[in-house]
Amino acid sequence: MVKYKISQDVTSNGIPCGTFGSGSRRLLLFMGGPGGFIPQGFIYKFMMSQRFSLCKEYTITVLTRKKGMNQGYTTRDMARDYAEAIRQDFGGHVDGVIGSSFGGMIALHFGADYPELYDKIVFAAATNELTPAGKELDLEYARLLAAGKKGKATATIMAAMREPGIKLKILKFFARMMVPFFKFPDYPEFKQDVLIEANAEVSHDASEKLEKIINPSLILIGDRDYYFTVSSAEKLHEAMPNSVLKVYKNVRHDIEQDTGASKDLDEFLLQ
Repeated sequence: MVKYKISQDVTSNGIPCGTFGSGSRRLLLFMGGPGGFIPQGFIYKFMMSQRFSLCKEYTITVLTRKKGMNQGYTTRDMARDYAEAIRQDFGGHVDGVIGSSFGGMIALHFGADYPELYDKIVFAAATNELTPAGKELDLEYARLLAAGKKGKATATIMAAMREPGIKLKILKFFARMMVPFFKFPDYPEFKQDVLIEANAEVSHDASEKLEKIINPSLILIGDRDYYFTVSSAEKLHEAMPNSVLKVYKNVRHDIEQDTGASKDLDEFLLQ
């Protein structure tokens, strides 16, 4: 029986995670951020429903970031944390990895530094270069979360999903209403961790090692993405020797909700 219900856990090295699916193959999803959380309830079903098509072939584990990170922690440090989790909790190897948004930036380090730990990797709405507007938005989002202003933070981040106008105002309103269902982390170090993540994001640079990502890889990008440009995705594709690039018209940052992108991702992981 395919298991759609997500089970909450923490890896041996302190990374919150959630697992669903019943397949014999293992797939890890590095969540976006800063301040990523393991989705629950109908939020989980909304965010992960596009991955249910993989549940017969894969058991899928969603990972955020280690609790209690030190000041100055980088995306490369976070990639090392994922590698340690794979060695300790996943038998030293997984069949696939999906890096989503900020998780995809971390996945660039992971893909280059630990090719022996995975077979295939997907960079979903993620490249090596965050736009200036994206940096500014995520820093503000992290500051608001750290200050406990969850409603304002959630409304603020909606700017990445819609153009300015009435639709964005409506989306921000509903985002505020949905805050109780998001279940943001509430452990003592979270206020510090979310700011550490944001600073790691804006200072990220894996440009010198992209050619080392030699395993089969798939890059998914929307042509209206707020955080990453098509040109930066093309540069990533050119640098990675075994990559495929897919660009989707009129798609913003929520690319994994796009039917075409989801189909291409499934085909890549199931072939």
